[in-house]
Amino acid sequence: MIEDMLRPYLLHLEEKFINKAAVNDYISEVSNFLCYLGKMEVDPKLDNISEDVLNAYVAWLSDYGYSETSIAERARRLRYFFDFCADKGEMSSNPVKKQIVQKTISVMHDRLTNDEIKALVAAVNNDTGINHLRDKLLIVFLLNMGIRHSEVARLNWSAIDFEESMILNKKWKKGTVQLFGMGEELKDIVSAYYEASAPKSQDDALFTDVFGRRLNTRSIHRIIRDYAKKAGIRRRISPLTLKHTHALHTKQDNARSPGMQNMPGDDSNVQSERMDMSDNTSRL
Repeated sequence: MIEDMLRPYLLHLEEKFINKAAVNDYISEVSNFLCYLGKMEVDPKLDNISEDVLNAYVAWLSDYGYSETSIAERARRLRYFFDFCADKGEMSSNPVKKQIVQKTISVMHDRLTNDEIKALVAAVNNDTGINHLRDKLLIVFLLNMGIRHSEVARLNWSAIDFEESMILNKKWKKGTVQLFGMGEELKDIVSAYYEASAPKSQDDALFTDVFGRRLNTRSIHRIIRDYAKKAGIRRRISPLTLKHTHALHTKQDNARSPGMQNMPGDDSNVQSERMDMSDNTSRL
């Protein structure tokens, strides 16, 4: 049993690490994994821990909004624990392979098929809930803009230029700015959502919950997951699935504008990338 190895593992960590915080992190990860096994009703015997179980755990972490970096770190800590168990003769081999995170993430980033896109959009269009317009715009943005869901969560109404029919996305880490052109259909969706949400100022968050609070990345994960279930999509999908779907269609349609250009009126080290969303929105 995994629990039987925790005490000797703790003693081993205390001998190896001076930093108590590091010891706590390694022990906590094993405890988190045990909680997951309990939720999945998996018997926590060491013989039951296979690579498939670890793949499912990594996918579960992704569904709850953990970043790739965080997932990789958690997998590394678990690998260290199972290395310890294998060294003690409790396991024949370590089920956490070196490439498990990369393999699982590549699966999680699988693209949506055309039928799945149609089913997902239909599920949003058929919804009549209070957040129908918000969720429709959110999914259209993720499918058409190809940006991270963390960037979508940071968008404010000031990013929407109705007069120029443009959407501005600032990429803080890279110091660049993306400009997306809005077609009439997308502009109508944004306008309808604007009237329904009634933001008080341009600094208000673009996507909010029923209490007016900015949506976080986990909330966006949950929204995508819920609509995927309504659409009858049985496999796991995430906002990253939509991002990679956009990348595939952009490559196929050759819709991406070549090269980067400086934005007039901005600092010379700030660049912009222009993309027209009109054709993509019409497809949806």
